[in-house]
Amino acid sequence: MRIIGIEGTALSGKSTLCKTLVALEPSRFVLVPCFMDWVLPGIEAPPIEPESKEAELAAIRFFTAIERERMTRLPKAVDDNAVILVDRTIETLVAHVFALHVWDRQFEDECWNMICLETADCAKPELTIHLAAEPSLIQARKKSHPDAPPLFGDANFISAFNRYFVTERRAAWPCSQVSADEDPGMLATVFLNAIKQ
Repeated sequence: MRIIGIEGTALSGKSTLCKTLVALEPSRFVLVPCFMDWVLPGIEAPPIEPESKEAELAAIRFFTAIERERMTRLPKAVDDNAVILVDRTIETLVAHVFALHVWDRQFEDECWNMICLETADCAKPELTIHLAAEPSLIQARKKSHPDAPPLFGDANFISAFNRYFVTERRAAWPCSQVSADEDPGMLATVFLNAIKQ
């Protein structure tokens, strides 16, 4: 069994890629849905732009609780050749902190250390595939998602989020970059090639 994380900004195509892969090979790929799919009805998710360090840490605690839940429910009886696709890894939380450009590296490290402590007993990916999407691509896609928060179309946020996965990562497992410009079928082919390496 392999655990592969799928990362990228909102609207970069993570969920679409995961669903495409599961549809192509349902006996091989198993999907662990995105954090937001685990937020129960009636429970309000934290703000995407917290106004203080305390609020940011509270948001991270909220999502690490979800991480513990979703990763402890990993399928126990999957084939040895199965690939578990994790739609957004726990690392996405500190990438978000980095992309906000509000706090310094010391605070980013504090957030990552807290994430590691609170998810110490959780399974971790052995590889992250980062769907790198240019701001112009996300902004074009956002036009068909008018309810998406404005932050998700902000060019500085998108660029910084992508940069985190290239130069600022805290996680020990490797990360491969894949362009998000391709259609889902082609992305699936690129993904399959990436996980063979």
